Amino acid sequence: MRILLRWLVSAGVLAVTISVLQALHLGRWTGGEGVSGFLVALFAVLIMSIVNAVIRPVLRLMTMPLTCATFGLFSLVLNGIMFWLVGAVTHAFFVKPLGAVLGSIVMSIVGGIANAVIIAPQERGS
Repeated sequence: MRILLRWLVSAGVLAVTISVLQALHLGRWTGGEGVSGFLVALFAVLIMSIVNAVIRPVLRLMTMPLTCATFGLFSLVLNGIMFWLVGAVTHAFFVKPLGAVLGSIVMSIVGGIANAVIIAPQERGS
């Protein structure tokens, strides 16, 4: 049940993030509307989970010297690349380069707040 709830929350967070990027003219939703759009958002979140679990650790390891040289700031760029990659693979949303970095930041902040508010402490494992 916890995984399903996190999946639904993440899909909502993705919708909020793309709305923010759309308002700033840095991205747009291309995944459709209504129920089909929601299903595309769920699919995009699934792909985002896979990308973050498989591809991101490899890229973090490969770019560790650059991340250290920039005192960790390159990790923002790496997160933006992962966000852009999900949009490119799923065709759910389109983001500009700055939008990808900003989108990854907004997704982290809104997702953290949403998980803290919606998911009960006992479900978080705390």
